[in-house]
Amino acid sequence: MTRVNTLTRKGKNKMFKGRPGKQGDVKKAIVTLAEGQTIDITTGL
Repeated sequence: MTRVNTLTRKGKNKMFKGRPGKQGDVKKAIVTLAEGQTIDITTGL
């Protein structure tokens, strides 16, 4: 793994079934791998 960057997208104010509500914040990670490395996404399921 070369580096990991994280970002947080703030939640939005939306209407849910005619009532105002707020979507939750979402945290994302952007992973940069070194040449030849892979991530096995089947582990942890």
